[in-house]
Amino acid sequence: GPDFTSNVALPVNYDHHGTFREIGNVYTREYEESYISSIFDAGDVVNWGDISWVDSLPQGTDITVQVRSGDTPVPDPMWSDWLALSNGETIPGSLDARYLQYQALFSYTNPSRLPLLFEVSVGEEELSPLGLKENVLAELDTLEPQSKHVAKGIKKAKKHIEKSLNPKYWLDETHLVCKKGKKVFHEEKKAVKDLKKLCQGEKCKGVTSLFLIYHGAEEALIEAISKKKTCFGPEMVSPEDTFEINAVDEKLGANTEIWVDGSLDEEIHTSCSKPLEEGMVFGDFEVESVDKIGEGEGGFPSELCERLILMLVKADSILARVAIDDAIAAGGKEKEIEKAEKEMGKAEEDKAKGKYHKAIDHYKKAWEHACKAMKSHKHSHNQMIWETKTEHRTTLLQNSPNPVTSSTRITLVLEQPTSAKLAIYDLAGRVVWEFASSSLTSGMNVVEWDCADKDGRPVPSGVYLYKLETGTFSQTKKMMVVR
Repeated sequence: GPDFTSNVALPVNYDHHGTFREIGNVYTREYEESYISSIFDAGDVVNWGDISWVDSLPQGTDITVQVRSGDTPVPDPMWSDWLALSNGETIPGSLDARYLQYQALFSYTNPSRLPLLFEVSVGEEELSPLGLKENVLAELDTLEPQSKHVAKGIKKAKKHIEKSLNPKYWLDETHLVCKKGKKVFHEEKKAVKDLKKLCQGEKCKGVTSLFLIYHGAEEALIEAISKKKTCFGPEMVSPEDTFEINAVDEKLGANTEIWVDGSLDEEIHTSCSKPLEEGMVFGDFEVESVDKIGEGEGGFPSELCERLILMLVKADSILARVAIDDAIAAGGKEKEIEKAEKEMGKAEEDKAKGKYHKAIDHYKKAWEHACKAMKSHKHSHNQMIWETKTEHRTTLLQNSPNPVTSSTRITLVLEQPTSAKLAIYDLAGRVVWEFASSSLTSGMNVVEWDCADKDGRPVPSGVYLYKLETGTFSQTKKMMVVR
């Protein structure tokens, strides 16, 4: 097969070359063929960069390249759909993930002229903390809650993430203001707790039924009573038989009495305030299974929860690491840097154990020690990172989410308070929508666009350009609207 290569050293989970059947097979005379690559592993969630390739396209031939991504080593329903891209095009932020795969679709009209694909290159760039948070928000926006419990949980998690994005806490995409930045970690911790609850589903609200195995030595007359009502029997039960206790009302009472041959034998706690699980033994009775109201209902798939939580934890990890690296580069106080490194070690240990809220606490402490290390070196060359008067560099960030389905956020970072104009254009150069302000503050300013034109009409699908202009600065980026 052709020699497909990548311009970055990304490990793959099997031979990248695979198998390839030559186009123009004289027995089938098919005019289309496809090649599916092996899977690239970036090692973590990344912002995939540009995809480009080297090909040869004689007249009447064509090659279409599509990509898809996901966070599992083997494609599953959680992976994205295939997306066709042009040569040199940037892979959109909606495909940010750990794993990436591409496929090439070959077509021709004359068997004597065949398209050739020599090399495919995929770039990747690690997402910034700000980008990771924006991506989590974008994914939460796309979810369709199946219950009030889930809808409420999503709303709470989003609220905390949005609070953590408050521009007054941020210097740029990877740095926080030392006096206020710790609030970012506080809000992140709350968001992670909310997401964990969504993973677990609703809390138990009561026990509806209970299957018990009778391990007595001989057959016995058994009756179960809860809330002063009989919920099983009286009935003869043989040794090792299973019988079912069903709530007469919606759920069993706090305690269920088990009577054997007319005498009270056991009392089983059947509310949610104490554990009641398969395998628990009460005298001659063993719990085979328990049905509970609400427990686990409406929860997210565990893979999705884990991925969103890890993205938030990674954002905090980067914030702490960047702060420590800046402190080291500036010759900050060594004792504080040592304390910061110890906290990073503790954070990684807790992260490995799945104790994410504790890991965030340690990342926060590491970041705080890095800030303290910098305070004693106010005249260092890195002072601009930590002093709020000169910390901001004017730039236009990539909108999020992108592609856009209904609305998107565009972040403007300004070096100083100024007037600015943000305009959105179609590819013909016509102004679709614009925002202007005479008094934007320094730092981060977020503008929301609802994918409508100046007259409030929804814009059609397609590629759009958005441009930031101040008195001394101009920058343009592109986005995609998908209906």
